[in-house]
Amino acid sequence: MDQLLELKTGYDKIGHLLELPPADKDNDSLLDQFFYLVIGGEVLTDAEASAKLYGSGKNGSYAPYQKLKSKLKVYLPYRLCQLVPQGPGEGRISIFSARMHLLSARTCMASNKIMAAEWLLLEAFRLGKTVEQFRVVKEAAGELCELYAGPLYNLSEFFKYRKEFQQNAELEKAVGTLQLHYYNLRGVEIKKDRRLQTLDTNFQPIIDETMALLKKHNGSKVVNYGYGLLQSIFILKGDFATAREYAEEALEKAKELTYLKRGILAIKLSSLILILSKLGKYEECLSLINRREDLGLAQSSSPYVYLFYRILSLLALGRYEESVAESGRIDLEEVEKLHSAEYAASFRVIFAYQHVLGRLGYLDQIDPPKQVKKFRFNRFMNQVQLLEKNKQGYNIHLRIIELIYLAVNKKYDTFIDKTEGVEKYVVRYLSKPDHQRNGLFLKMLASATKHNFDPEVIAQEEQESFDTLKSLDNVAFLMDLPSTEFIPYDQLWPIFLAALKE
Repeated sequence: MDQLLELKTGYDKIGHLLELPPADKDNDSLLDQFFYLVIGGEVLTDAEASAKLYGSGKNGSYAPYQKLKSKLKVYLPYRLCQLVPQGPGEGRISIFSARMHLLSARTCMASNKIMAAEWLLLEAFRLGKTVEQFRVVKEAAGELCELYAGPLYNLSEFFKYRKEFQQNAELEKAVGTLQLHYYNLRGVEIKKDRRLQTLDTNFQPIIDETMALLKKHNGSKVVNYGYGLLQSIFILKGDFATAREYAEEALEKAKELTYLKRGILAIKLSSLILILSKLGKYEECLSLINRREDLGLAQSSSPYVYLFYRILSLLALGRYEESVAESGRIDLEEVEKLHSAEYAASFRVIFAYQHVLGRLGYLDQIDPPKQVKKFRFNRFMNQVQLLEKNKQGYNIHLRIIELIYLAVNKKYDTFIDKTEGVEKYVVRYLSKPDHQRNGLFLKMLASATKHNFDPEVIAQEEQESFDTLKSLDNVAFLMDLPSTEFIPYDQLWPIFLAALKE
């Protein structure tokens, strides 16, 4: 009885996935009655089971009971397999079903139930194919080869499944290789500085191996990890044009998928939107966001990624009122649930910039939402304290917002007090070439103190710096949000000068 109770424990863990019909005592066979007794937890010993099935006085040693128990050890996992919904597109349930069929087939093989084992292996193979479980398919194909080379001798079937074994072994190895490179690269992005100045890495061998695997293999995992790997490498290298080529190719490949198609389409669409934003292709970025419906992604479970880049694009294009209208759709509590507190803080940074725009008269034709209209600087700084540790990312925006906010409110004494800290901050954190644009812009803002806050004098004296700024690209590389200029500095400079005029 111990083995049956162990199988029942396994059922308890996954019973919520199965569709178990009610017992029918009038029509169920003794085997089915025994099945329901075990699954329902109504019997815990052989004596209890034998008495319920064969009448009082029959104990666990009763010969017909022992024979029935032997059958149930094979029948129970076989029956559970039949209860799992089968078919493509059912994700985790189909994965579970494929694995369960394979395990049940091995149980049958151990009991020399060859015909049952064949059926279960064929089902494991079929289901594994639909959900790209390469290891399950490979192992099912290997065990089918053993059957067709032995007890169910069939030479043509043997060669068919031997070929499948080899193909899926290659796919399993390819996906494993891509996954290893992908997660190693993610570790590099997290641990190293924003342009990898401290890392001397030759990515070419990884690029060559990845491209070879993509050329040879297809499938959701290959597309996801392979193209994700190439995009990450070229973003790390600051080569957004090449990253865009692979992102566009990945999106087309994702359209051809069956398993996990919608999820991978969403990932590849988001990647391409990010890259277009990095390239400054804001009209194309908006167009791609609007194409979500054509790709079947209009009802996204997390629309905030698209909203974020839509707002950024509108800000960069100078369509400030439209950007503020989009901000009215942001629910920060929901953002934190779907993403993180840091992601929600990115929207708070947007609201801060939009508040400044409203104060300077750029939003006359719209009534801003409360998160923009009722912006309070001190509350904002308390809400985004977690961003202060990001010295070369969000912290830049906190200092920019603080200086512009002080200028808007004519708090020049406080502005002067802050400039010394800004200058030290630039020297300490933004001295490397890749942060030249960030450092230069902060110096331009701080220069207001040297020119007595006179916008005309400031504009004239800082014209050379402004020309240099316009010639510099934003090369802060990471795919995360801090490397974004929420409003491009080229546009933000005249906004700052306008704040001094008011």
